[in-house]
Amino acid sequence: MSDRLPPDGLDATRAALEPTLRAVADILPLIAKAREPRFSPELAARWQSGCQQLEQAWNDRHCGGLADFRPAIFELCAIAIELNDADCLQLSEALASASDLLEDPQRCDEARLLAAISATCECLNMDDGIEHPLFIERAKHLTERLHNSAAFDNADGCNPALLRIFLSEAQDRLQSMHEAFDLLPPDAYAIKTAAEEIAQLAEPLELFDIIDRSRILMVRLTPRPGENLDLDDQETRDHVLDRIALIEEAIAEIGEGI
Repeated sequence: MSDRLPPDGLDATRAALEPTLRAVADILPLIAKAREPRFSPELAARWQSGCQQLEQAWNDRHCGGLADFRPAIFELCAIAIELNDADCLQLSEALASASDLLEDPQRCDEARLLAAISATCECLNMDDGIEHPLFIERAKHLTERLHNSAAFDNADGCNPALLRIFLSEAQDRLQSMHEAFDLLPPDAYAIKTAAEEIAQLAEPLELFDIIDRSRILMVRLTPRPGENLDLDDQETRDHVLDRIALIEEAIAEIGEGI
């Protein structure tokens, strides 16, 4: 006995579904509509320009010192006030406080402090800037890291046993990333999930370098509004693989240390 409906049954089904299909057709354009920007284009552009100048000034410190870095921070603070955004203001203030320590001879060379400032400058100067879907999460993390680096009291490092557990778990996630890349098509969501799990594993141990590298990969795997992330595209694929390699490198350094 056939399960197929007779022609008159199909017509009746179509008629019954017509209101639903019409409603879906009306809703789809609203769903597909790009997310409304949080800030005016002019202010968002100024923030992005300020972030670019900040990273450039930080990278140039080896040649010209910090003469341009402090003014770049003050400019970012001024823009944050105009944006009237708490996350931007807290982040720029935390960066200013951390940079104050660069003038302290006893703390200016602390690896943890320098790494926190470097990560902030790099993460802020990324595509979509303040309008990126993960900007708020990124800003909160960077603010917390800057505060922690400023309060750092040179305590002893992590327990080696805990680090070994972390290494085992993190290496499992790295393997998951590579397996997701081998799928056809590659599974971007699985790679992003593995990066998020590595960041979560690293947080209790305050392995901030790994946290930052994992979060940058997560940002890269979060499509912009209207963008289709294609890991079959060679340029995109190479960029993501480079980011995974940076995470692997940081994890390998911990392994060598214990």
